[in-house]
Amino acid sequence: MTLKEYYDNLPEPTSPKSEFVREAAYKCGVAEITVKGWVKEKFVPSDPNARAYLAQVTGIPENELFPLIPKKGPKFKNEQPRS
Repeated sequence: MTLKEYYDNLPEPTSPKSEFVREAAYKCGVAEITVKGWVKEKFVPSDPNARAYLAQVTGIPENELFPLIPKKGPKFKNEQPRS
């Protein structure tokens, strides 16, 4: 058996996390590093369609997936909401 034959006979590796990131990046039209930032909760998707896609794929409601999304209202303690 040659080295090439040995290599060709190795089982195909599966990497569900990498596949998830790759597919989500493709479907949401962003870079894989962006999806990794979402997964690590460094930031959340600004595109509501991306949030909806991820909620659909995971089966988890958006408000649970992204608890860090700020609620609408004043950003600062003394700021009044705009009319």
